Amino acid sequence: MKRTLVLLLTLALLFSTLAVLSSCNEHECTFATEWSHDDTDHWHACVGEDCVEISEKASHTWNNGEITTKATQEADGVKTYTCSVCSHTKTESVPFTGMTEDEWDLIIHLNNFKNYTLDIKMLIATPSVDAQFNSKLIFKFTEDATYMYAQSAGQTNEETYEGSSMDLAADVVSMFDYDNFTYDADIKAYRAKGKISVPWDDSEPTDATIRFENGKLVEMKYSYTTKDEDSQLDMNFDNTVNFTDYGTTVIPNS
Repeated sequence: MKRTLVLLLTLALLFSTLAVLSSCNEHECTFATEWSHDDTDHWHACVGEDCVEISEKASHTWNNGEITTKATQEADGVKTYTCSVCSHTKTESVPFTGMTEDEWDLIIHLNNFKNYTLDIKMLIATPSVDAQFNSKLIFKFTEDATYMYAQSAGQTNEETYEGSSMDLAADVVSMFDYDNFTYDADIKAYRAKGKISVPWDDSEPTDATIRFENGKLVEMKYSYTTKDEDSQLDMNFDNTVNFTDYGTTVIPNS
């Protein structure tokens, strides 16, 4: 009896296997010309009714990818890879690593600084006498003249800057030479590689940073120490400069 039961079970398994193996033979499997795919593989699926057979299953063959969304300081970009066999795509984020020299030169160009305003906030400290005070300068540049508004200790003075506004604009452009800065992803700003010359206060800070937003130069921060000639006190300057009211050429998105 036990031998008979084993034989019946063996025959049942054999018939079921033969049925599966012959399923495509019964309707002569036809495979779709288009590819089916998941995230890792592609294949041709059988188009027969109730047929689950597949053909030519293989892993994707990805190309080198292309940038489909350009990275900016405001957001990561997107790189898209395409399978060379089935055209399935996958994407990955691309962090911003800095502008190219051509992009930089579109922004830091003399034509963009014919009319602009520098709003300079200064925090000045004299550690030896434990004193500090805030000061503010506003330079308003036009093609014809430069106006300076100085505000310190509650007093406001206004005067026309002596000299060519375009000459000072050229000094600003020279200060922001592409080779002088490197991008710092942690602070999303550009850091000076060494000393730079600041034309409006004759300083040469070594820790200056500049920041862009949406294709415009918007902010500069720098610090330095100097000695006051009258008091012979060391003075620490922490300055923030906002650039406003000027034209610019916006960097293309592609």
